[in-house]
Amino acid sequence: MEQLGPDDCSSPTTASELLALDSWNHFDQWPGASQPSAHGTVPLLGSMHDKHSKGKGRSGRPVIYSGDPDAEDLTDQQKREIKRRIGNRESARRMREKNRDVEQCLRDELEDVKSRLQAAEEQNKVLKDECKAARADWVAAEIDRAHLQDANASLEALHGGLAPINDQQMSFHTTPGPDALSLP
Repeated sequence: MEQLGPDDCSSPTTASELLALDSWNHFDQWPGASQPSAHGTVPLLGSMHDKHSKGKGRSGRPVIYSGDPDAEDLTDQQKREIKRRIGNRESARRMREKNRDVEQCLRDELEDVKSRLQAAEEQNKVLKDECKAARADWVAAEIDRAHLQDANASLEALHGGLAPINDQQMSFHTTPGPDALSLP
């Protein structure tokens, strides 16, 4: 295996590449490279110029969590790092799966709400049509009632005008005639 150096644009992807990276301690030769952190890890390497370089993840960071954490040539710290990265990868995968499940559940619920909304809008339209028809029937009934009241008033007026005539006719029939006055 060749030694990694500051001009290498690919990211380490195996445990042996990680080990080689860890053994390369010439930080002052790398432009913009920082010193290792307090727990002894080496900063991640990768191309800063080529976003589509081989070995990069979706976010542009180097993919260095692959490899065998049980390899003999790794230190305990390197094994823990690899196991931690693998664990993080699995955790992220589970979260993506959970998010997909939640998203699907929300999409299903959205479809259910949309169908219930459509049914409610159709029912609302039916009720509005029934209300409109009932209002039209009520208006027609009010018009009929007004006509009947007018007709009733006319009949009462006629009946009131006929009352004196009826009274005369009644008195005519009840008044004794000339035959009734003569006594035999």
